[in-house]
Parts: sequence; structure tokens; C-alpha cells
Amino acid sequence: MYTVKIANDNDIPRLIEFFRGVYSPSHILTEKKYLDWQYKNAAANIYYPEYPNLLLKKNDQIVGHLGLIPYKFKIKKEIVNAAFLASLIVDKNLRSHGAGVMLVREAEKYFDLLYTTGFNPNSVPVLKYCGWKEELWINRWVYNVGGERVINNNEALEIKKFNESWNESWKTLKLKREGTIDRNSDYLNWRFVDNPYIRYKIYGLKNNKGYVILRIEKGDEYSACRIVDLISEEANARALFLSAINYAIESKVDFIDFFSFPVIYEKSLRGAGFNIYDPAENPDPPIFLLPINRERLALNFSYKQIKGEDLRASDWLVVKSDGDRDRAY
Repeated sequence: MYTVKIANDNDIPRLIEFFRGVYSPSHILTEKKYLDWQYKNAAANIYYPEYPNLLLKKNDQIVGHLGLIPYKFKIKKEIVNAAFLASLIVDKNLRSHGAGVMLVREAEKYFDLLYTTGFNPNSVPVLKYCGWKEELWINRWVYNVGGERVINNNEALEIKKFNESWNESWKTLKLKREGTIDRNSDYLNWRFVDNPYIRYKIYGLKNNKGYVILRIEKGDEYSACRIVDLISEEANARALFLSAINYAIESKVDFIDFFSFPVIYEKSLRGAGFNIYDPAENPDPPIFLLPINRERLALNFSYKQIKGEDLRASDWLVVKSDGDRDRAY
């Protein structure tokens, strides 16, 4: 007898054992601290004090999992409940037998919108069967760091926390974005400022009308400065990209990259020296550094809208920090 349930505190020890078996004993999902932060204590967790994690059980044994990273999400003029699908995994004996579909169908009962990025080929038939949009591809911009000097930039400064003044700015900035995470201060502080695993560098415009969030990754072959989120008017975006370049120079990394869907800030990116990554022309620098992976040359994206005014693909704003594409390793 197979059943699907929402995880609670009593399920976590057995869920961790399940992750040790299907992933590895040292995988980040085997840490309760991570599960508590990413899921239970998420700013928009509608299940609290339970976890937004669906468990597929055979009798009392966990045989499948689907993480639902919860967000307040802007669809046109509404704020709705949305979730990012993460870590869809089932016991190897159940694959291609409908177990993944069972978990995704259950998730669709609770949220107005579901989406995911960077999913592997095994998930494609599951999402297609459930009526999700055809997979789209996220753009990657790359800046190669050379021997530049730090660029004078008086328009941005480092910030440590988002407060009510940011919420006021976001009220205006979000009007131009039809479909995206509601980036209020609660979300931003949970996701970046209070992240227990990753120390981000955050720069904000002095006029409080935008920010950029950066993460350093250092691998065996390459080191990178990742722009994991950036919000601004186009006219102000260049100052934030210059902040990223300065930080990358100071951190002595090899390159900077920025993932977004659709193409946004193109004028500012090109003006600052970024170019669209074309793996057919040159697969380096790789997307994944820890460890190096030269087989995955792009990040994909798909979604299913259950309620609300219809979003077109071009209405979205998706960046790398959506979901768990930017998690600790």
C-alpha cells in the first residue's frame, strides 16, 4: 500500500536514512540543520511546524521524496502560494512505475503554481505526463576576470540586512515583473542574510532601488563569483554589475556568471563586459565547479500554473537562487 504524506519531526530521522541510501552518506540533505532551514523554517512555509516535504511510503517505509521549497509568488497583481520542486527521488525499483507522478500530483493539490530548474532527464517524462510546460533554457552570462583594476563605483554599498525601506522600494520594482518570487525583506533575509551555510556578499544601490547578491565558489580548476540574484531598474543595473566585478577582482576569481530567464539587463551586462555563454563555442568555464562537471552545459526550467491569471514564459523572472540550484554542497 503506497501513501503520500507531509513530513513531520518524527519522519526526519528515517528521511535522512533514505537520503543516505539514494544519494550518499555525506549529502547535504542528510543534515537536519539544512532540512530545517531550507524547508521547515522557510519564510513562506504554509505547513509549519511540519515540513513542506512529500514522502512516498510503502507501508511505513519511505521509498520516495519530493521537496517543496515554498514561496510567496507574484502573478500579475496577485500574491499566491508557490513551490519550487526539489530533490524528486524514488527508490530505484519504483522508477518508471508512476511513483514520481504520484508525488508531483500530490504537490499540485496544495499550491497555485509549481516550478523547478536544473532538473535531470529522468524528471522530464514525469513533468510532461503531469502537464507541465515544455522545458525552457536559462541564459548564462559570463565575465572573464583578468588583470583589471578595481573600478570606481560610488552608486552602491555593502548591506547586511533588508528592512522596511526595501519593502517600500520593492512595491515599485515588482510592478514590472509579472511572475517572480515576492522579494520582500522576510524572504531575502531568510534566503541570504540568515543562510546558515553560505556567506553571501550583498551590495545595494544607495537610492535603495536595487541589490545584487554574490557568492564565491572555489574549485580545483576554476574559481567563480556567482551573481545569484539581482533586482534593479535597467538604468541602475550597471552599478550593481560593477560591484560584482570589483568583488570578483578582490576575491581573485577566474570568472563571474549570472543566470536569468528571460534575457534581462542585456544593455547593462554587455556594457559591463559580460557575454552570453555558448557551450558550442567554448564549454569552459563549466557551470558546475564543485566538483567539475563538463557534461551539463545548461540549466533548464519548467512550470505548471494551477490557479491565477495565465503567465507566458516571457513574463517570468528566474535566477540561480530560485529553489536549490544555489545550495551548499
